[in-house]
Amino acid sequence: MPQTVQDHGADLRVTPSDTGSYVARGTMPLGKGWTWTEDCPFGLRRGGKVYPAQWSPVAWDHSGSVAVVELAALVDPEPTLPADPDPIKFDVVQSDVPFAFAYPPLDPALVDLALSFGKLRLQVDDALGNIYAAPISLPLDSPHSEIEVAGRAKAVYHTTANLQLVKAVSPNPLAQIGGLQVWITLYAESNVLELDLRWHNATMGHQGEMAPDVLFKNVELAMPLGWRATSRWPLPTSGPVYDLNTAGRTKSALPIVVAGSTPHVLRQRGNLTWRFVVHPQGVDDQVQENIDRVGWGAVRGEVGGWQDPFARSWLAQRTLLPDLSVWENSLKSELEGDRAEIEFAFANGTPYLYTSGGVGQMGPFHSIGVKYGGMTGGAEIYQTPGADLMWTAENDGLVAFEMLHRMVHDRQYGWFFDTEGNLVKSFDLVDSNGALPVNVFNNEFLDVANLGALGFETVPDVYANVQPRPTYEDSLLGTDPYNGLEQYDAQHGARATYASKVLVWGANDRMARQDLINQAALWQMEFHEGPGGRLKTLYNWAKQNPHVAGEFGRGEAWILDAMSHWYAIADTADRARMDPWFQMVVKTLEKLRTPMGIFYGNRDGKITNYYQFQNKYAIIQWYEHEILMHTLACVLESWAADVATQNKLAMWLVEGVLACNDVGWKPGSVGTYDQQAVAWMDPSLPAFANLAQIPTDGAGGGPDADQIAGPVGLALPYALPQQAVQLFGMAQGLTGATDPLQGFESLYTYYLGVENRAPLLAWLQVILH
Repeated sequence: MPQTVQDHGADLRVTPSDTGSYVARGTMPLGKGWTWTEDCPFGLRRGGKVYPAQWSPVAWDHSGSVAVVELAALVDPEPTLPADPDPIKFDVVQSDVPFAFAYPPLDPALVDLALSFGKLRLQVDDALGNIYAAPISLPLDSPHSEIEVAGRAKAVYHTTANLQLVKAVSPNPLAQIGGLQVWITLYAESNVLELDLRWHNATMGHQGEMAPDVLFKNVELAMPLGWRATSRWPLPTSGPVYDLNTAGRTKSALPIVVAGSTPHVLRQRGNLTWRFVVHPQGVDDQVQENIDRVGWGAVRGEVGGWQDPFARSWLAQRTLLPDLSVWENSLKSELEGDRAEIEFAFANGTPYLYTSGGVGQMGPFHSIGVKYGGMTGGAEIYQTPGADLMWTAENDGLVAFEMLHRMVHDRQYGWFFDTEGNLVKSFDLVDSNGALPVNVFNNEFLDVANLGALGFETVPDVYANVQPRPTYEDSLLGTDPYNGLEQYDAQHGARATYASKVLVWGANDRMARQDLINQAALWQMEFHEGPGGRLKTLYNWAKQNPHVAGEFGRGEAWILDAMSHWYAIADTADRARMDPWFQMVVKTLEKLRTPMGIFYGNRDGKITNYYQFQNKYAIIQWYEHEILMHTLACVLESWAADVATQNKLAMWLVEGVLACNDVGWKPGSVGTYDQQAVAWMDPSLPAFANLAQIPTDGAGGGPDADQIAGPVGLALPYALPQQAVQLFGMAQGLTGATDPLQGFESLYTYYLGVENRAPLLAWLQVILH
């Protein structure tokens, strides 16, 4: 019986190809109650032709129902296209009988390359002349390989390996210098494959041993003779592909890092990230299309799309995304400009975005930001990144996020893997009492004794006396703990995760998915629920000093944000192991919460002596409270499965957002005070119950409104009628307009701040249209 289809309501807008059939793909939100199976109920339709799709799970809601999927279908090429075509539209359709699972029609040569042991491999020559190698390609039956995505249009294959010594030159060389995490993507009827490759110096041995900072001369990607690899971004450290065809040795190779007059360094637990297109020599037609992310797109629609209030699922807060048609042309131009600027920075070694004090190229590294990991200011502190990308479907924007992701992880490190390539999580390290043997802060393992307990420093530093040293070594590693290129700390945690979030939810990017999990798992060690952990310590303090607010500020909130995103994409086993952590977070917040609906009150920082405070009060910074409100929505939407907890978190979210207006709003302004007293310094005294109880010298600074708009939007779906009226009044105050939607629409793109205002703008469109 033939299948019949009906409109799902949304459309997928993709950058098309005119060179041949290609895979149209994009992520789509689902309403409640969907269960994923291999057979796909969706297809794509264009010009009356229906293309069967595969669907791959991206994220789940708190009940375990699939909330976001990636659709992918092999589609026909377009007629001749201009050089930079606009996206074309496919209708998303739903079939009465799901399209049966099928494997994609793949190029046999690509399959052989991807699944044959060591046909793709990485070789590293260290600074002592020793040679290390690891297979990139592995057979399906290898214990170090896994098919992560499969269907009729695309497949993603994940492999891991350790870089092991294959030729010793120096005395007592290291047995291994870290390992590889690899993702190979193959598309139906394509003649190229994508290779996402990470070399990390973070393999922990069975006794806890780990290689020290590794000094190396060159890195090479080896392939069978006649194959080629092209970097997906400018790579000034690389050289041209060469062929070797001598007696007994044949290969083609891409020097990723070419040897120079001084060596390079990969710090302990650090990583280097590359993305390549691999293809046969002379087969170049799809290489640039792959680099340009041709075929990728975004789903639009007030029914079935990211603008559907009944299917809202963007990021862990599962928010609605707005219609940005008013700003579409300028947003597209900005995203195109982002790509061009980052590619220029990569090609020339110059800083991107932070041109004053920003870091540029350091050997094979090219990070973003300044060296200080706690860089002050609100730049890149994004609660809801990606709304611009998902509305415009601008392929250059996706490329920009891929490069941003690389730049972040050239500085962000700290997690580590076992010898099988599995991420080591807190669950793997706790003792019989549930305590961690390590003390983690800002991605670092602080206590020397605890470092010894894990064994990180038990491997001799065989490179300590190598001369000359890398020219950028001091700048990268620092000469003391505070003057090198630091990781982003938890207080600025959004900078560490926002690119990965967009790539996961917007493109089902598997490397970015692992990176979200890596960072969250490490931050869980920093804010751990076991004996001696910071979360457990805060919980115990709150039990002894209930309802007077405590140290649950932006750092803890961004950890909660990261954990919620991990939970949303985690498998059922990890979800079960995370449940006790979330339960303790909720219990801690319940004990901290004051009569004004506030959780955060600082008693031991510099802000308690600002203005006239004179260390008399516990002080809130309102933007930190607002970030916590955002993360409450993440917990509510992605973790809280029982109705009682959902209702409690929803109440805390709405009342906490309203507290910004009722307590924190600076009179005659469009925002809150910067800082305000919420309780006495002495936690044995009751917290202030309302605005009237706050002393007259208990507020200062402002107005500040950078982080408040998003939480107002996140709170709206849970507000009672009178609370909704108050929240709408806050929107009027933020925009200075009786009609806040018109107030937003009058703004130029530069002032829109959609990365933080997207939820409010989206709900205003629902309410006022």
